[in-house]
Amino acid sequence: MSIFQLAITIEHESEHDLEHDLSTKPNFSVPKIYTAKGDLSKRWYVYFSFRNPKTNKLERMKNIYGKANNYKTKADRLTILTSYRKNLLKLLRAGYSPFENKSAGKIHEPNLKQVRVDNKVEKIKTEHKKSNNNKANIELPTQSETKDLGMPLKDAFDYVLKLKKNQVKARTVQDYRLKGQAFLKWLSENYPNIKYSHQLTKKMLLDFLNEIVINTSPRNRNNFRLTLGIFLQTLEENEIIKFNFIKTIKVLKSVPNRNKTFSLEVEKSIFKHLTEEDPILLLYIKFVAHNFLRPIEVSRLRIKDVDLRKQNTYLPC
Repeated sequence: MSIFQLAITIEHESEHDLEHDLSTKPNFSVPKIYTAKGDLSKRWYVYFSFRNPKTNKLERMKNIYGKANNYKTKADRLTILTSYRKNLLKLLRAGYSPFENKSAGKIHEPNLKQVRVDNKVEKIKTEHKKSNNNKANIELPTQSETKDLGMPLKDAFDYVLKLKKNQVKARTVQDYRLKGQAFLKWLSENYPNIKYSHQLTKKMLLDFLNEIVINTSPRNRNNFRLTLGIFLQTLEENEIIKFNFIKTIKVLKSVPNRNKTFSLEVEKSIFKHLTEEDPILLLYIKFVAHNFLRPIEVSRLRIKDVDLRKQNTYLPC
């Protein structure tokens, strides 16, 4: 990559100095961002024109791509391309020309400096402005080590749900969604600075599961552990995170509560009472008792699931 494009695609230390005055010099056009009408499958870039000193006509320069197309959301791409555009505008307004030789005295070998930009740590080389003839030298970075923040947690969980949509039943996907939303809500309240999937730690997962077991039961805690394990395992398999911490968290022993039993006399009195007062509840109880169905299976039964001719009951999916 040329030093001209490299200078543009490195984020500067101060991101808040927005360019409100878009007036341009006559030898270049205002840099613009091409977004392909929001199509993320196509390449986005910054483009501009510069006046050729030989022909004295504006000519379209090479597109500035940088690392923008590595990002998979519109917001992320616009953020980095906006930064590129601002940096390019600064260079052009300072008098830099893409037609000039890179060794023409505009750019000098800088000193190493470390700056932090929007949660990213970049090592860049800079130099202080020095000039014997009072002409400002442009301070440009020549090296960059940008740390990719990866996929946001919410986007990562939504990605897993899309993958699982055609692999498991709709009710299972709904259960994944509800448990995932509960975890993300808890995380935003207790760890508000955690926004990206790679920032998750085993300690955070343990804190969440411990709160579940304190407020509910070991069984419910184990169910959340299982669901979060499916999320993280899928992310690990798709190289979105490096390791699934759930695998190192043990399953708690859950002692089921024994259901209360009634004597035959009490059972008869209950059935007699329900026959007179609530026949629908009595029918529900008979479905559970005589068909050995779970209450949730009875709740999902529909009229078409019962075959009166063959006396069969088809459980809904």
